[in-house]
Amino acid sequence: MSLSRESEYRTPRWVKVFGVLAFIVVAIFAALHLVGGHGAHMAHGGMDTHALSAEHDQRQP
Repeated sequence: MSLSRESEYRTPRWVKVFGVLAFIVVAIFAALHLVGGHGAHMAHGGMDTHALSAEHDQRQP
């Protein structure tokens, strides 16, 4: 009874699925970054939120 090399080094299905999903996530991130759509909006929203919370935290005597 001999094992072929193909069966010895077979990649598990979960590794293939994880690789495909990781590739899709990276591709979406790269596309959004190149278009400039989502990343710029998040940074601007984060700055506004920070400024509002800083004003809100100031106590008046």
